[in-house]
Amino acid sequence: MLSVCFAEFKETDFMAPAEADAIIARREAEQAERKANRLSELEKATVLSEGVDYLPDGRKVIIREVEPPENVEASLAKPVPGPEAIAPVLTAEQLAWIEGQSDLRSHKVQMLSCTVYDRSITQVRWTHEGERYLAYTNADFNYLRGVMTVETETDRFDYFFGIGNSKSKYLKHPLPTLPAFSPDRSEYALVKGNPSNLAATAGLEALLAHYDANLDSLKIAHQRNEALTAAQKRYDEAHPEQPEDFILQFWVPEKKEGSK
Repeated sequence: MLSVCFAEFKETDFMAPAEADAIIARREAEQAERKANRLSELEKATVLSEGVDYLPDGRKVIIREVEPPENVEASLAKPVPGPEAIAPVLTAEQLAWIEGQSDLRSHKVQMLSCTVYDRSITQVRWTHEGERYLAYTNADFNYLRGVMTVETETDRFDYFFGIGNSKSKYLKHPLPTLPAFSPDRSEYALVKGNPSNLAATAGLEALLAHYDANLDSLKIAHQRNEALTAAQKRYDEAHPEQPEDFILQFWVPEKKEGSK
């Protein structure tokens, strides 16, 4: 059983609904401005021919042949910088340090299937070397949705999660009898799999250690994401999406003399 003290949690950085609404409104305004600018650019083109069709929902599909832009040759002829032009120049000491770091940790991929019951107990399922493992933890994995990588002194774990939420009262069979988890720290109980295979549980233990050490920031990040999601829903309800036509513009490059 893993036991690591929780980090102190503060709610001062929680996002208020008004702040979330302002962020979403600004995002939508910026997106609308970009769309308007792009439509303005399309309208500046000289149209040679135009065809119109309709989708089943009534929206137009407008296909236009336009004259090539004046600067099309320059833009097509512009060389694309090679890797040597964009890659940073590293010193010999920096390269040696990077190579040394890559040798310190082994890279492991951990795929976890998780169900959080009552926002208090998380069931975690995974497979290691063909053997199935099942554990229960008092860590709420909803706070780990944004975590992709955790590094320890010896390993680097890349995580792929499937995280769902449920209520224990809906289960056909009750949750197994679990130890009394500490209210102050992250703990887990392994109920299926070889407990002596430390490599099989290393990924879960690294993840829970990360959870405990960063719980305050994880909660804040989760709350802010939830606040923005709720604000986006409020915005969409107040501003129903209007059907938009599709516009496709193309031009035929002029053939140079001698070209086929």
